[in-house]
Amino acid sequence: MKTQRVWRRMEGWRGFRLTVPWLVFALLLLWGWRVGNPAHNLPAYGDVLEVVWITDWYDGVVRGTHSASSYPLIFYPAGWRVATYAGGPTLLLALLPLNWLGGPAFAYNVATILTLALSFAGMQTVVRREVDVLPATVAALLYTFWGFHWFRIAGHMNVLIATSLLPWLLWSLERSVAPTRHSVAWSALAGLVWMLMILSSWYFLFMGAMLLGGWWLARQASLLKADRDKFFSTVSIRRLLIPTVVALLPCIPFLLFFVYESNAAQAAYYDITHVALWDASLNSFPIPNVAHPWLAGLSSVIYQGPTNEPGQANFGFLAFLMAVLAIRPALRDRRWWPALMLTGIGLALSLGLTLKWNGQVIQWEALRGLDTILWRLGYLLKPDFFTAPHPISPFDTAVPLPGLLLSSLVPFWERARVFARYALLASVGLYSLTALSLAQVRYGWVRGLLALLLVIELLPPPTDSVPFPPVEHPAFAWLRQHGTPEQGIVDLDAWQPDRLYLPNRGQTLLATEYHQQPTVAGAGSILPAHVAFLDQWLATHPHPFTDSSFAPLWRYIGVRYIIFHVSGSYAQVLLREAAQNPDLQNRGCFDPPPGRNPWSYPICILEVTTWPTPSFNVLTSEGWSGTEEWGRWIEGTSGSGVWMAARRVSYRLKIEAFPVCDANRPQRIVVEVNGATVATHTWDDCESWLAEIALSAQQITIGWNELTLRSAYAARPVDITDGSNSDTRWLSVGLTRLEITPILHPPSN
Repeated sequence: MKTQRVWRRMEGWRGFRLTVPWLVFALLLLWGWRVGNPAHNLPAYGDVLEVVWITDWYDGVVRGTHSASSYPLIFYPAGWRVATYAGGPTLLLALLPLNWLGGPAFAYNVATILTLALSFAGMQTVVRREVDVLPATVAALLYTFWGFHWFRIAGHMNVLIATSLLPWLLWSLERSVAPTRHSVAWSALAGLVWMLMILSSWYFLFMGAMLLGGWWLARQASLLKADRDKFFSTVSIRRLLIPTVVALLPCIPFLLFFVYESNAAQAAYYDITHVALWDASLNSFPIPNVAHPWLAGLSSVIYQGPTNEPGQANFGFLAFLMAVLAIRPALRDRRWWPALMLTGIGLALSLGLTLKWNGQVIQWEALRGLDTILWRLGYLLKPDFFTAPHPISPFDTAVPLPGLLLSSLVPFWERARVFARYALLASVGLYSLTALSLAQVRYGWVRGLLALLLVIELLPPPTDSVPFPPVEHPAFAWLRQHGTPEQGIVDLDAWQPDRLYLPNRGQTLLATEYHQQPTVAGAGSILPAHVAFLDQWLATHPHPFTDSSFAPLWRYIGVRYIIFHVSGSYAQVLLREAAQNPDLQNRGCFDPPPGRNPWSYPICILEVTTWPTPSFNVLTSEGWSGTEEWGRWIEGTSGSGVWMAARRVSYRLKIEAFPVCDANRPQRIVVEVNGATVATHTWDDCESWLAEIALSAQQITIGWNELTLRSAYAARPVDITDGSNSDTRWLSVGLTRLEITPILHPPSN
């Protein structure tokens, strides 16, 4: 009792209430934030480099040194529509002034610390309305430093800024229903906060809507029994409409521009199989952070699923347990209903499309009928997301969740992709409930011990401290000297002993500032269609260096050099296979520069040789003879082939062909592209037919395009020459030229 009285006296002291919470915040920040010089060090590479680059890019836009629309050196040959980057105007408002003060690294570091402080202050302000300073401080610490939020400092600045405003949105809404004459002003303020969140990250268009809707339902629920008419009263609807109108109206122009730029980039969006990879698992919630400096081993015992982003939605065992214990008292007190509602909505949505355990879909045969109905509804409305008319495994017998239905019905819902991030919304309510449970502990020393254990359980893994700008890799200097302006490069790395991938990441983006060569790889989460196609091709072709279509694939795009990142043993295995490909020439391998670097491994440069026969650059598949000195025959009555298009532009198909000459039967050829007839020719004699066929952009598919040549008949030369030609093959048309080229700059009339 004496300890409790002392603690209450300390809590009653104004200086304690103001300074001690921030002192604890500062201590935890010092524990986790290990960046040295804020102007020349960063907490990590990777996604951080995207934010640093984009800050510098828009600084150049403001200064008028370049256009704001496109950056030509990534996603070659199309270039990058920079407006499709995940960070919006709020991100720039936060970073650009700091960039002018101390440069992009300084801007990133200071902005990160300020957003963490804003998160702490907001959560403490919200929870402090209902509990004392100690539980409120613990809730604020939990919200600020829990692993899934702390993870954002490694490059998700847009999400970090928006998440720091989540508690302030809830606080503004709560103020709007408090006994005050300014309820409309507080509702409008809530809309402004939501607007800033949306314009920082489009995720929060939906996440803010879930918070607003959940809060409104919780506040109105008590009226269902007391007075149903008041549930939909003018005042009630106003609480919902004012924040919505204030938030969404200013965002509409930015949203329309974002959609326009995404369409202009011919962006490829992810299907249900990919999105499902980013759903949280049920048993990932009640564990310490999978990257906890001390308790990661305990987490791995309880949860054995993937430890990337969906595996990091870990609220902590003690915090989760105390939140569960607070459900009963929270149900009895209407003031806590919003916390209950947000927790439930956030957890349900973060589980994504189907229920998982250890990253594996839980299946139940009895649900097959329901899954079929939901899938067919989704396929009817969004066939690009639900990729087949009937449910595919494991979705045919999975336990469906609200996210699956919302992905079917709500426009753009599935584009959020990482549904696990709704755990950020759940954390506002869940850690509030943890604070309620802590506040109900009677003995001060027990409360203090629990607070200490909660803080220990949330300890974030310390950051790194890496230099910025990094030293140039020697391979980039070589490229800068030997690159050609009319051709590009492609960055490739290995992720399995037999698989390559395009490293679409911050390192690739930053590297272009050094070597100044346009690369097929890029950055950001919205990929142009040709990059998504290449990603898929690489993922489905083992030992790609030995594939006959590997070099032609890059020739079609205009790639001269392959920048092969030898980042580990997998890459070394594949490099040996590359040496066996006659279409690739190794121009040298370059050791990394000394010290910390985003490219702290050798980089080898492979040159893609030119077409052996430029006049015959279609990859033939079925119906063709072997290569002869003059060209190739079509064996039988049809020959097919493919070529790869990186952009939906006009193409020119050049054909030079002659028939197997039979005076009694005129030969005829039909040219088809992607199933549509584009030209026909009938021979009246045995002369060659020369043609240039213009293919419109509408006839082109990004990726492989099919070319088929069909003849009227096939004959054996031995038969039609009365034996003077001993060739016994059934032939129809010979081709000395079959050349496809893009028309990048059509001549004007």
